[in-house]
Amino acid sequence: MIRLGYSGVHLGWGWRLAQGYSRNNEVAYNRIRHHMMRMDDGGGLYTSGPQPNTTIHHNYVSGRLHNSCGACMYRDDGSAFIVDSFNVCDMPTGASQPALLAVVRSLLCPLSAL
Repeated sequence: MIRLGYSGVHLGWGWRLAQGYSRNNEVAYNRIRHHMMRMDDGGGLYTSGPQPNTTIHHNYVSGRLHNSCGACMYRDDGSAFIVDSFNVCDMPTGASQPALLAVVRSLLCPLSAL
């Protein structure tokens, strides 16, 4: 996937729900370049809500985001029960985006972007 307006892979729904809607998913062997070209508050690999028995592995995410409100791998509100392994975040030197953003976005993103 290349030159994406929003997140590369967006998985899940149901912020802070105890049960959630997504489960038993596998996201593997993707190459994502230049995500978040137009929108804010997302990532190359974005998840939201609890996702029991979900694995995210062997993905390669690269490229600069258009702003500082996002991440290579973004675990949004309530993301839980996800196993990450062997993922690569190849962001350019000087990029201000963290590799993994998990429920700390209020510290990193201006309120107008949320």
